[in-house]
Amino acid sequence: MNLRRNVDTTLLLVAVALTCIGVVMVYSSSAIMAADKFNDGFYFLKRQLAFTLIGFMMMAAAAYFRYENWRHIAVIGLLLSIILLGFVFVPGLGVRVGGALRWLRLPGLTLQPAELVKLGLVLYLAHSLTRKKEKVRSFTKGYLPYMIVLGGIVGILLMQPDLGECNDHSRCRFVDADRGGGTLGLFAVDHTGVVTDPVCIGYAGRLSA
Repeated sequence: MNLRRNVDTTLLLVAVALTCIGVVMVYSSSAIMAADKFNDGFYFLKRQLAFTLIGFMMMAAAAYFRYENWRHIAVIGLLLSIILLGFVFVPGLGVRVGGALRWLRLPGLTLQPAELVKLGLVLYLAHSLTRKKEKVRSFTKGYLPYMIVLGGIVGILLMQPDLGECNDHSRCRFVDADRGGGTLGLFAVDHTGVVTDPVCIGYAGRLSA
């Protein structure tokens, strides 16, 4: 496999640049707290750099994995990530941060299952939309089934509650559907947030009441 020929250089540079900006922002926002709490202003920066290095290593390894093979784990990957998302409600496993049960406490690390669900959702949508081809332009076959899947995920996220992730997951589904050949009308509904924004705003109002 010729990596130089198959790698999208522009996309790679954008990903690396955004990651580097994120690392700098982590240091900028955490240095004072880290110095006060751990007597080391670089405490969180070191952790972030370690995870960034792991991420780049995983990205390099994934470059040798033919993208067609991801289809074989798309469905099971989404199901497993949703199960992990539900584990945050298990006493002793779920960690409440900022008033929301977003994290799982595992031996040696804490994990935010919503990020895995995001990846699983993208893989599942890409796999399913590719199989349906022209059927993606149908409301009952190319739109409604995915809204049911997304509705289940958003329902779990609202129980945490994590409104930001609700919108993120919705946009993942909408962008995939658009790239998969959805109609202009469904594209308009998706990207204006007609479906998800009122739900999130209404739920936010209930939480603040």
